[in-house]
Amino acid sequence: MQGAPVLRLGIGAVPGQTSPEAYTLDINSDGITIVGNSAAGVAYGLQSLRDLLPLPGAAPHGIDLPRLHIVDAPRFDYRGFQLDVARNFHTRQTVFKWLDLMARYKLNKFHFHLTDDEGWRLEIPGLPELTSIGAVRGHSARPGVRLQPAYGSGPDPKDASGSGYYTRADYIEILRYAAARHIDVIPEIEMPGHARAAVQSMEARYRRLKAAGRPDAAQYLLNDLADKSVYKSPQLYNDHVINPGLESSYAFIDHVFAQIVAMHREAGAPLRTIHVGGDELPRGAWEKSPASLALMRKQKLDTTADLWDYFYDRVDGMLKKHGLYASGWEELAGRVTTVRGQSTLIPNPLFTRRGFRAYVWNNTEGAEDLAYRLANAGYDVVLAPVTRMYMDMSHNPNPEEPGVNWGAYVELDTVYDFIPLDYMKNASPPLAGKVGLTDSGRRHVRGMEATLFTETVRDPSLIDYLVMPRLLAVAERAWAPDPAWATETDAAQAVVLHRAAWSGFVNVLGQRVLPRLDLEKTGVAYRLAPPGLMLDGGRVLANHVLPGITLRYTSDGTTPTASSRMVDGAITDRGVIQVAAFDRNGRAGRVSRIDNP
Repeated sequence: MQGAPVLRLGIGAVPGQTSPEAYTLDINSDGITIVGNSAAGVAYGLQSLRDLLPLPGAAPHGIDLPRLHIVDAPRFDYRGFQLDVARNFHTRQTVFKWLDLMARYKLNKFHFHLTDDEGWRLEIPGLPELTSIGAVRGHSARPGVRLQPAYGSGPDPKDASGSGYYTRADYIEILRYAAARHIDVIPEIEMPGHARAAVQSMEARYRRLKAAGRPDAAQYLLNDLADKSVYKSPQLYNDHVINPGLESSYAFIDHVFAQIVAMHREAGAPLRTIHVGGDELPRGAWEKSPASLALMRKQKLDTTADLWDYFYDRVDGMLKKHGLYASGWEELAGRVTTVRGQSTLIPNPLFTRRGFRAYVWNNTEGAEDLAYRLANAGYDVVLAPVTRMYMDMSHNPNPEEPGVNWGAYVELDTVYDFIPLDYMKNASPPLAGKVGLTDSGRRHVRGMEATLFTETVRDPSLIDYLVMPRLLAVAERAWAPDPAWATETDAAQAVVLHRAAWSGFVNVLGQRVLPRLDLEKTGVAYRLAPPGLMLDGGRVLANHVLPGITLRYTSDGTTPTASSRMVDGAITDRGVIQVAAFDRNGRAGRVSRIDNP
């Protein structure tokens, strides 16, 4: 159709679709009609319509849209992105930018990692020390003033990445911004480990009030000052664990929960769960704490694993008081046991009927099937495997690539190749003897999440580089059904189907999605991968993983710029050939070099 079409939007039943996010999109001679099962469905229909439009400036004489009828719905109801602002702080404006991008690509859950050992980033009324101490890193002349520097934040307490927090008003504004884009904000309050910022802040509060003679000085104390336990976290802390033997620990948690609930209520933003951490409690914690040992005797608990269960039973009760369910990392749903001489996590039968939701990152050696085992046992699961979904992982071993590599190298195709409900099918090397999903287990896989921890991410442009365009592959897997190659039983045919599907995906990214992102002026400095170069009989051949991306080159020793010659075939110049990829705004990626003697 041509001209200025009539656009009709409505909420109504989408035939055959039960998802509240389903929609229909119709384009015909009468105009454009989008109907969603909910307002979110209508919003997603508008995003699909947006993708059908020509690139800005590409249709000066009018838009010609094809007749079509689309019925669309997401595969998973959880399509998430986690941003860690505790390790390195990122501003409210950065959060808004990523909420916009999430909405653009139909992601609906923002997992907000607000607290950790190195920072507490949310104002909690009644506990000012959490932000006056726990949100500030730097040197000080005496203890209890601020946290120590970490992750390059340096001695200056005004360092923008080491120090900072969201005021109550900031957080409410973020909640409203997200809700307007049909995104749920899931706040994470780490406990009982990864809690040094809170522990140190509350100890400083205790010492200040005790010195002032206050009888309530220990009201929110989180650590047993007589604790002689010996432990060390993977981050080398030995003073960062909330003590479950102190009633004041539960008073603190209950107060924080109540304040978060109040903020969501004031914002008019949904809150269904609080992510309560649960990961990496170091071995040895609580074992020599008089407070914990006294509680264990009183409650007839045999081990610190039983004490863990007691702790999360109490935490769950506090959440349920507010009508919330508990979410956490996989340890929340498991118990450590020894199998064939090796320590392993097995589903904890105590909480399977409590509605706990486990975010499973660990698919490393020995735990490849952990997510499926938890789902089969009855836990709702969000898939966040480190080898596929961790955006802080480097793309490859090149030393110029930012990121970390303790879990894997994660290229764009690594994410694209993820098969959520059968991810061991294309594991390399192949896995044997692992558990697959049962029919019941499949129903407990609620979705998947791209995860960004920010230990090495101080600048917001680095978020762009690490997350995009890998996030687009996450969005594809979270929304769309399995591609044909993922279910094909003939291995040779699966390769053929995969090659064609991958080609289609990268062509859409390179020729439509990323150029549109450039022209919409979103300010996203996504990764422009370095071009591939090879010598071929005195010629240099260049290509790029994303067809349609502009390549420019030099042969005179200078770095390619937006005015350098464009690669439009084989390069016959001699000498050191330098080639870089450019976006529509003239921004360059990293240069590739090859000598053509």
